Amino acid sequence: MSMDVKRWFILAAQIIIALAVGFPYMLSIIVGPLNAEKGWAIPTMMLVFTICMWIQSPAMIIFGKLREKWGNRKLIILGGILYGVSVSVSVLFTNVWGFVIIGGGISGFCMFGIFVAQLANVGVLFPDKRGLATGIYYACQSFLFSASCVPLAMLIEKMNVVPAIILIGIIFGVITVVLGIFAVDPPEGYAPKGWTPDEEVTETSVRGPEYNWIGMLKTPIFYLLLLTLIGLMIGGMAMSSNVSLMAQSALGIGATKGAAYGTIFFVGSGIGGIISGLLTDKLGGGKALLALCALSFIFVGIYLTVGQGVSFLFALVVVFVGIGYGGMGTAMAVITMNSWGEKHFGVNMGFVGIAGMISALVGPLVAGAAEVNTTLTVILIVNVMGAVAAFGFIKAYKVFLRKWREEQQIEAE
Repeated sequence: MSMDVKRWFILAAQIIIALAVGFPYMLSIIVGPLNAEKGWAIPTMMLVFTICMWIQSPAMIIFGKLREKWGNRKLIILGGILYGVSVSVSVLFTNVWGFVIIGGGISGFCMFGIFVAQLANVGVLFPDKRGLATGIYYACQSFLFSASCVPLAMLIEKMNVVPAIILIGIIFGVITVVLGIFAVDPPEGYAPKGWTPDEEVTETSVRGPEYNWIGMLKTPIFYLLLLTLIGLMIGGMAMSSNVSLMAQSALGIGATKGAAYGTIFFVGSGIGGIISGLLTDKLGGGKALLALCALSFIFVGIYLTVGQGVSFLFALVVVFVGIGYGGMGTAMAVITMNSWGEKHFGVNMGFVGIAGMISALVGPLVAGAAEVNTTLTVILIVNVMGAVAAFGFIKAYKVFLRKWREEQQIEAE
């Protein structure tokens, strides 16, 4: 089987792995039963998500460094073993803090380590469709998370929560290890049949600069990218952590109907991954992020101005904030690889992930403590910040490439 065909099967395997390593995203389903079974406080258990988000940057940096030595396949297999064990062990403690530290710290660390190896694998397999392939990865991950909620809840109800989570850890660990075997990188310089890299390096090019994290931190586009990502992430994390309660408060509906808005958010996030991937391949990541900020701003603004209490308009807000959140993830990975290269991608993604650490602190805090309209106003403000930073990124990227070409010329001479 040629690599041009095999890469699509590898992408499918990576998507299934992405579902398997999403333990922190399952919290909304398992904390209620764990509270009933063990008496653990729900707010304390929710710290698993906070710790997981805060550990993503160190995890990517450490796994990224290991990736440069071991490659993607070994890293996914090792991460899968540790991840499966940590999920199963996390519910064996009598104290809630054992669950928080192991479930949030160890499983979260492994999740983001596997995640960065997956994105690196997908990126090098699809130099001709890097944005689209990454977008498909993110989209299917969101759709599968949404679809898995009911089966997971049914399993917990049938088996009881502790044995169910132990079984989930074993199954998901095995899935990750087995499918990780297929995470094969293409030969160096791989080019799919009928595709040749652009002769002139642009923002959409895949054969451009190579920078380690020290070199990356010296480039102004890094800081503009962080601000742009924060402009979309804060809204996304506010919604993903509290959208059900926000819907109940804004629309005066019950918990069951409010939960439906969580599904709407993840569907929007999946759609955003595809849209952003297509835009990133065609126009560049900066313009894709600018468009996502603008769309989120428009629909949040319409709701706050004329649509308060209107279910349809609130649903549109949830969809387009979700689109921005899912699209941001796709653009972030592609921009990082296209701008600073494939070799140091994992470590560089770790530093770009600082945007997620900041947003994980601000977004859920605002959503949990403020009224719905206040939360949406904050989202509106950070969207403006993101759009301004994205515009600056587009302009600064041209300067970045010009300086890189000059450096290449000097080295050639």
